[in-house]
Amino acid sequence: MSKRLLIVDQDADIRLVLRMWLKARGYGVHELAGGWTVRQTLHYDVFDGMILNLHLPDLDGFAVVKQVREDRLGLPILVMSGEYSDTQKANFETLGVQGFLPKPFDWDKLIAWLSQWVNPPKSNSKH
Repeated sequence: MSKRLLIVDQDADIRLVLRMWLKARGYGVHELAGGWTVRQTLHYDVFDGMILNLHLPDLDGFAVVKQVREDRLGLPILVMSGEYSDTQKANFETLGVQGFLPKPFDWDKLIAWLSQWVNPPKSNSKH
């Protein structure tokens, strides 16, 4: 059974690129365009990790992570953003976020995060 990831980003193009890249490597992907539905989705479905945009239109990434951790859900979370401050990074780390992915994507960092936190299926594919 493939590992499943939840992608949360308001940008449909970002979700498309991530979905195609992840599916080509054997991952199952579920996408959300905003933060309000993350909590409900995680109560009804099981994921092996979440890739979360910091800046969402309805609920910022920090609030989403806080809700996930309040619900005692320990899934690995990777926060992605074009910019974030050291203070924001420290706050996320305090909540148990396992990594940060800059935009534009550094595919090697994404591969490293997946390898460390999600244990991906074996693949011979290159990025």
